[in-house]
Amino acid sequence: MITRRDALRASLAAAAVANLRLSAPALAATSQQLQGRPYLSAALQAAKWLRNAQRVTENGITWPVDPLKPDASDSSFYEGTPGIPPFLLEMYYATGDESFLREARAGADEIIATLLTDQRLRDPNAGAGFYVGLGGIAYTMEVVHHVSADEKYRAAAQRAVDAILSRTAHGTQWSDGLDVVSGAAGGGLFLLWWAAQTNDANAVPAARQAGSFLLSRAQGARGGLAWNAMSSTGRYYPNFAHGTAGVAYFLATLSKATGEERFLQAAIKGAQHLQAIATCDPNGCLVFHYTPGGEHRFYLGLCHGPAGTSRLFYRLSELTDDPSWRNWADSEVDALMASGIPEVRTPGFWNNISMCCCDTAVLQFMLDLHGTYGDSRYLDFAHRVVDDILNRATIDERGMRWVQAENRIDPAIVIAQTGYMQGAAGVGIGLLHLDGRERHRRPLIVLPDSPYTSV
Repeated sequence: MITRRDALRASLAAAAVANLRLSAPALAATSQQLQGRPYLSAALQAAKWLRNAQRVTENGITWPVDPLKPDASDSSFYEGTPGIPPFLLEMYYATGDESFLREARAGADEIIATLLTDQRLRDPNAGAGFYVGLGGIAYTMEVVHHVSADEKYRAAAQRAVDAILSRTAHGTQWSDGLDVVSGAAGGGLFLLWWAAQTNDANAVPAARQAGSFLLSRAQGARGGLAWNAMSSTGRYYPNFAHGTAGVAYFLATLSKATGEERFLQAAIKGAQHLQAIATCDPNGCLVFHYTPGGEHRFYLGLCHGPAGTSRLFYRLSELTDDPSWRNWADSEVDALMASGIPEVRTPGFWNNISMCCCDTAVLQFMLDLHGTYGDSRYLDFAHRVVDDILNRATIDERGMRWVQAENRIDPAIVIAQTGYMQGAAGVGIGLLHLDGRERHRRPLIVLPDSPYTSV
């Protein structure tokens, strides 16, 4: 009997091959390559949709966030053009097709010409964070340099890093933002990654200063210490993207890089606060979305759920002899896996499939856990999630994309987006990483905020 999954795999492979402009021998070879590789086939379809959405400029290529609004651009790694070249590099890594490398380079060339000009680098509104800010732009330049070996991309990345160092006075004068998405925690994680890639002698000291800045902004809270996204917001978000879990994770990672106990102790106090406010039942423990008003809503993705918050507990399990940190990380995983997703859409797992919030975040999380621990339960769950991702796709002659609500607050606003954290590029990365797991190919793209090395 042919199952729905078998039919989907066959149709994806056929569609992927049909959309390639290849000679007869190359077409036959590609058809054979895609046999039994539905996730590569789907990623090729996502790449086709991105190719149809791109705008060719005098400098290179750019992508709108929403192809239905082709003149609306975004400069962030989170949802703009800087997040798309990494997907194209992963496509090149998985297929050997030089066209993906050329497109990644063209995207990087456009970024150099428009986002790394002297005027933009001096613009204080550009920000120094990772997902939103110069850190994400520098990351994209460096990974394009890594794959292409073209020194102009390393030089571009260095210009962005120098601007971060200048803007923050080498880490001492960050803006009001504290978080992973656009603040000091995400900027600091990028600087630690940059130091590991380049041996830049200025990077770790600047990250250390970012850590000192964050220590000065810690607030006493139930069970320990807390950090909000910024002091001006009226809500407190405790999880990874905008709150305590992300800041404490950076501080723990910084302690690993520097050996400084003050950062580790602050990270532990942040984790103890999260333990104190968590909701636990026989299935595991979760931390609420925000307060006031969101104390009974539990997200499940990277931004505000276990896929992000458990990173702190995992990191502490690496750095201490206390086995309870691993137990807490496991309790969050257990709660996620017992939630009924992806078949059930909960209030914290809504009509979204992207790397930030829902399906793809959980897919990548399960692949990280499987790569770290080798437990087949995680790979089985990853397959359940990817089936849901493919079932929710829209596919036609333009390629594959996902029409989604970017956030739960505005569920009626649904669009197909192109970017990494919200859109086809990030979904494509997840699909390629699952294809790589099945073929024993390690990922090329691992972001600076990931603690998982055996991925």
